[in-house]
Amino acid sequence: MKLLKAKILTASLIAAAMQLARCARYDLGGIGGGDVGGSSATTTAGGTTSTGGTTTSTGATTSTGGTSTGGTTTAGSAGMGPGGAAGAGGAAELPCTANQHVDAHTCVACGAETTNPGGDYASGANTRCDDACTVALGVTCARFEEGYLKASNTGSGDWFGCSVSLSGDTLAVGACGEASAASGVNGDQSSDAAIYSGAVYVFTRSSGVWTQQAYLKASNTGFYDAFSASVSLSGDTLAVGATQEDGAASGVNRDQSGNAAPDSGAIYVRRIAP
Repeated sequence: MKLLKAKILTASLIAAAMQLARCARYDLGGIGGGDVGGSSATTTAGGTTSTGGTTTSTGATTSTGGTSTGGTTTAGSAGMGPGGAAGAGGAAELPCTANQHVDAHTCVACGAETTNPGGDYASGANTRCDDACTVALGVTCARFEEGYLKASNTGSGDWFGCSVSLSGDTLAVGACGEASAASGVNGDQSSDAAIYSGAVYVFTRSSGVWTQQAYLKASNTGFYDAFSASVSLSGDTLAVGATQEDGAASGVNRDQSGNAAPDSGAIYVRRIAP
C-alpha cells in the first residue's frame, strides 16, 4: 500500500513539474508579444529610428517582456521656395509685402523714395528696392546731378525753356518771348525794346555745376521774330530757328535787313568756341 501511494505521489509530482515547464515555455514565447528578445523600431517622416528594449528573464516562470520605445516623430521643417510650397509637416511661408526687400533672410522695409513690389520670400536670395529713376532709366536717382537754371535776365513772358538742346556738358536754352533789342553775343540784356524777339542762353557744366556762358540774339533782331523757337546743339555747332523772321532774302548770308516777307522764318548757325 505504501509503495502504491509513493508511486502515485511521484507521478503527481512529475505531472506538476511538466505543467510548470510548459507554463515557463509559454511565458518565454508569449509574454511581451513580438517584443520579447527583439527590437521594435518605428520610422516616421521627419523623425528618428529608435531600437527597442531588451528581454530579461528571471527564473523559470517569470518573464519580463521586451520594452519597446517607438521612434520619435518630429514634423519636418517645410521646404520653402517661391510659391510657398511646404514640406511635410510645415506651413506655407508668406512672401514679403510691397515696399519690403529681403536682407539676410529677413523682410526689411524699403528706404525713403524707393519701392519694391511684394512677393519676395525671406528664404530666398537678397533683393533690393529701386527708386523711380532705376525703374524708368536703369540707374538710381542718386546718380543724377540736379540743376535749376534760369535766364540771366529773367522777365515775365520770356518763355525761357521753350526749346532746349543738350550735347555733352553744353546746354542751349531758348526763350522765345525774350524782348531785348540787342543783337549778336552777350549784348545788352536789360532792354525790352523788341518784344518777342527771342534769345538763346548757353550753359556749360563742370564738376556737376552749371554756369551760363553766353547770351545769344539774332544778328538782325526784330519784333516777334521768335528767335529760339527751335534750337539744336551738336558738339560745338548750334542751330537756332526764328519761325517768324520777316526777311525776304534767299540762300545763305544774304540781306538780313528787310522785312518784306512777314513770318517767312530763318535759321541761324553759330559755332561755340571751346
